[in-house]
Amino acid sequence: CVALLDTGKEGPTTAFRFDIDCVCVNETDNPEHKPNKEGFRSQHTGFMHACGHDSHISIGLTLAHWIAERKDELKGKFKIVFQPAEEGVRGARPMTETGIFDDVDFFFGNHLGFNLPTGTISPEPGVFLASTKLDATFTGLAAHSGADPQKGKNALLAGAAAALAIHGITRPIGEVTALNVGTLVAGQGRNVVAPNAFMQLEVRGETEELNAYMRDQAIRKIKASADMYDCQVDIVKAGEATEFKPDQEAIELAYIAARNVTTEELARPLGLKLGSEDCTIMLRRVQKHGGKGTFVVFGCRTSAGHHQRLFDFDEDVIGIALRFYQNLIPMIVGIK
Repeated sequence: CVALLDTGKEGPTTAFRFDIDCVCVNETDNPEHKPNKEGFRSQHTGFMHACGHDSHISIGLTLAHWIAERKDELKGKFKIVFQPAEEGVRGARPMTETGIFDDVDFFFGNHLGFNLPTGTISPEPGVFLASTKLDATFTGLAAHSGADPQKGKNALLAGAAAALAIHGITRPIGEVTALNVGTLVAGQGRNVVAPNAFMQLEVRGETEELNAYMRDQAIRKIKASADMYDCQVDIVKAGEATEFKPDQEAIELAYIAARNVTTEELARPLGLKLGSEDCTIMLRRVQKHGGKGTFVVFGCRTSAGHHQRLFDFDEDVIGIALRFYQNLIPMIVGIK
């Protein structure tokens, strides 16, 4: 969903991205958990907003109203982008490939939380790792494990060998990389040579080159493991994100806006290693077409870490983020 507003007056095109998806986590039933106390816990078993994206929706919707109400005062065009499927870094690329960002002059993504002091605002949050998410489907041949095991082709063992081999990838010293085989599901019964296995994994690197090295090594080990057990394997790229290279002009504008909202001490670089964010794909597309942008972290206290069943956040951050954007937009469009 993208909200578009054209003021009808010459000026820059500015885009703001808000991710809206949940996490595959079952929210706690602890009665002291604020969403349980106040009646807004997840109604869907196995899914909850354990990363604060529900607040991103709130900020984006309120910002859209604020811009619309000031259409006569503002200049240029505005795009408020509500992105699905950030978890797993699957949603940004298809949205980006529509061309929605190709005319954007300024682009800003954001995220709240990280158990920082509420009021922290950073347009220089740190490092996002480039990442590739892979799904591998191994296909073997079923056989009776007691009577005819030699007639089978064991996809479970192929998948298990691949998982161990992937976690044994030799990684460069002194450079940030990461990997994880998150799921491996295989087999049909205890007395059947497993004809199937399905694996989900991810690799990461602080540069595109490092991520490509990790990805290529993982694919090589998956294929070799399948070959070792005479199985077939199909490998699909399930998601991806690129490295983070923000623009100084966007950073400086964001710092001015931040210092009008919070203290000098809380408007600062963070130096976090934030994992991966597919917002980087949108930013890269904007930059490719001559635009500028960055990613802003709105720190706030949380009741538990991100992606945990007890997660909740200090809701004061919503108003802080909104005031930040209300200070930022007039600077971008050149009005007081």
